[in-house]
This record gives sequence, structure tokens and C-alpha cells, in this order.
Amino acid sequence: MPSFLDPENFDKTVRPADDFFQYANGGWMAKNPIPADEARWGSFDILRVQVEEQLHEILDGLISSGETMDDRRRIRDFYATGMDVEKRNRAGLEPLAGLFARIDAIANGDDLASAIGYLHRQGVGAWWTPSSEQDEKHSEVVALHLYQGGLCLPDRDYYLNDDEKSKTIRADYLKYMKSMLVRLGIVDAANAQNLIKVPDAATVAAADAIMAIETDLARASMTRVELRDVEKMYNKMSAAKLAAVTPRIAWAKYFEAIGIAQPAYFIVGQPKFFAEVDRLFESLPLDQIRMYLRWHTLNSFSAFLTEELERARFDFYARTFNGAKEMKPLWRRVLNVANASLDEMLGKLYVEKHFGGDAKAKINSLVDHLTAAYRTRIEKLDWMSPETKAKAIEKLQGVSRKLGYPDVWKDMSALEVRDDSYAANVMRAHAFEFDRKMREVGGPVNRNEWFMPPQMVNAYYQPPLNEIAFPAAILQPPFFDPTADDALNYGGIGTVSVTS
Repeated sequence: MPSFLDPENFDKTVRPADDFFQYANGGWMAKNPIPADEARWGSFDILRVQVEEQLHEILDGLISSGETMDDRRRIRDFYATGMDVEKRNRAGLEPLAGLFARIDAIANGDDLASAIGYLHRQGVGAWWTPSSEQDEKHSEVVALHLYQGGLCLPDRDYYLNDDEKSKTIRADYLKYMKSMLVRLGIVDAANAQNLIKVPDAATVAAADAIMAIETDLARASMTRVELRDVEKMYNKMSAAKLAAVTPRIAWAKYFEAIGIAQPAYFIVGQPKFFAEVDRLFESLPLDQIRMYLRWHTLNSFSAFLTEELERARFDFYARTFNGAKEMKPLWRRVLNVANASLDEMLGKLYVEKHFGGDAKAKINSLVDHLTAAYRTRIEKLDWMSPETKAKAIEKLQGVSRKLGYPDVWKDMSALEVRDDSYAANVMRAHAFEFDRKMREVGGPVNRNEWFMPPQMVNAYYQPPLNEIAFPAAILQPPFFDPTADDALNYGGIGTVSVTS
């Protein structure tokens, strides 16, 4: 019997007819309290940690081997800069100097639009969010989407709800923001630099002004319920129409900064939100707009700078919203960033070492059987018309499969990774991926692209592309085992396939 079906995980003191969940999981839950550095704990999390250990071994091997081959050197240097905490502490805020200088130079609307585009390329989520995605009503074309954004709390409701929990979170956020803004005025003794001066007397006023801006953006943002309405989210606009909604936003300067020609059209998720941004650009003093951008820049990169800044960010975000009690070890924190920044580059090494061809063949066979079962169920439905059944079967047969790892790997050879700065490497990686996606605007949809790297413990169904993906990392126990009985795999990965 495979180890991932362990009778010791059952709670046999409970009758399954009374509480099947407790019967099936009670023994496991009693033996597996949530670790202090985790916000949740279950099969996904255990496997994720196992995969992290596998990746850790790969990364440590690159460090010790002194690799010089391009991709391996990039991975090694990225990881090494994150692990070198002493160097990060000495650098202080220096890695952000260029971003702050760009913000300080804003003198008019053209400068503002250009600076926002520049910051978006680096990974600063200020004011709004650009995205290169499949046009939902012209599915073979990639369109530029513009979405609401610009908030540092996870959801608009935290700014607007009057319940005690929301009020406490807002108070804690202001306290966190003020503590971080004060740091912008600290002189780095090692480098004798003071990148931005924020007089202590102005810290409270600056935080209050930023909070007011974000609250205005929250009021104009769609609720979570409204965001589920795909029709409301699809607002196709020409350049002229977008300019009519936002006459004070210099879009030509923005597109120049993000490195693309003005698209033929845009999909605007929330026109009301962009109208509010336009109003704020007219009504707010430039010094408040600059301070808002400084804050978002610091907050975006705080986890990649000094120990003190990373700890402050953890203390607010991870404790408040995730319930984590302790920070993960440094290697795990850096590994998670490397996974996000170097995705398929690191994934290729993972697949070479930890994924066998037998798993790919087995999961393909399992999907064949599931597809056949779904077809039988559709054919036997008594509430569906013959015409609808034919369409459903056509869609079912058209589901494409991405199993294990990409057949065509993402070309990341142009990504520049140096040994100078962790934060700078994160910025360069974000800019590389941002530019790659923006180059797709106006062109055909890339159906070879994966939305998860092979080393991610997850799976997905992508409705607009009608495709399923099972990355290599999830194709192992407890979700999948090519040597196990089929029934266990249907109950494990088969369930994932219909719920993702």
C-alpha cells in the first residue's frame, strides 16, 4: 500500500457515517499542528516544503560548484545576492536610489505618466495595473488590459468597512507605514547617503495623505462581487475614448515608458476607477503624489533590502493577513523569490533531477480515462439538449494538456543577473518578464505558454484557452504516484483536475 494512504491518519473513534471528515483526517490533524512559520498546513503545503528542499539542494550545489554556464550562473548569482544579508544591510536603500530619483524628478503630468510606466516595469504596483492578456472576446489576440490597483492593503474593503477588525487593520497599517517612512530619512552611516529626507514632523502628515489617496482609490474600485462579472470587466476602448475618460493622464508618455507603441485598443476593467485616478491627478499636490510613489516603491521592495525592512514587512503583512507567527528561514524566503523571478529557468533544473518520463505518460493516460468518463456522463444527462451535448463534447475533446513541463521552454537568455544587489536582480527579473509580456500586445496568443512553472505544487484549468496543466512538482505523492493503484490517483490528482 502506498505511503500516502496511511490508516494511521484516520480517527477510528468516530463513525464515518457521523463525521466522515473527522474519520478520514482526524488522526493526521492530531499529529500535524500548523508550524509556526506557516499560515496553513495540509497536503499541498507538505509537498511544497518537500519540493523546496529539493530546490534548496540544487541551489546549494550551484553555489558550491562555481557554475559559469549562463542559466546556472544566473540562478547562482540571484540566490547568492539574496542570501548575502550582510551585503544587503550595508547597501541599505541604495538599490532604490534610481527609482527615488525618477520620482523626485516629476514636475508635470508628462513626467508623472512616464515615471508610473517606469515604476510598473520595475515591479511597483502604483495607481493602476497593466496586463498583457488574451482578449476575452477575440480569443486569438493579446490585448493590453488596464485594471484597478494602487492599494497596499489586500482589498478595498479594509479601507472602507466600519467593523472593529477593519478599523484595527487600518490603524496597524498606518503605524507600519509611519515606521517605514521614518526609515526614508535615516542616514546610512556605511554609505554616507540620505536618499530621501522625510522630516519627523512630516511623517504623520505624509502617512495620512497616502492613506487618504488609497482610500479614494478603494472607493472607486469594484468590489469582489463586481469583479466576478466578466461583462462589467470588459470595456473595450479606443485611444480617443480612453483619453476622454482620463484627459489628464499622458498615456503616450506612459506607453513610451513601458516600451510599447500605443495599442489599437484597450480593455479597461474599471472605467470609474480610472476616472478617479484622473481626478486625483488634477486635485492632488505633486508633493503628495511623489510621496505616494515613494511609499509604494519602498513597500514593494522592502522584503529584498535590509533585515530590518524585511522583518517590518513580515510583522505587518504575514502576521495580520496570514496568521504566520515566525518568518521562514532565509533560504526559503530567497528560494520563493527565485521561483517567482526565474520560474522556468529554475524549473528546467528541477525537471532534469526530479521528474521522470513515466509520470508524464501515466498522467496522460489518466486524463484520457477522465475525459472518457466525462463524455459518458454528458451523454447520459437528461436535462441537456442534444445540441448542447454536442457542444459540450466538442469542448471536452478540445481540452489541451500541459503535463509535467513545457515542450517549449521560455527563452530567458536576455535576462541580466548580476552579483551586485538582490533588490536590483528582482527589479531586472520583473522588467524582463514585463517587457516579454508587453511585446505580445496586438499579436497572437501563445498557446505554448505555461502559467505555472514545473516546480510549483499546483494545477489549473484555464477557461479562455480551454487547457489543463499539471506541473511536475504535483505529480508525486500524495497526489500522484505512477506506481500506485489507479483508484488512488483518481482520488488524488483526479480531484485536483476538476477543482482547480
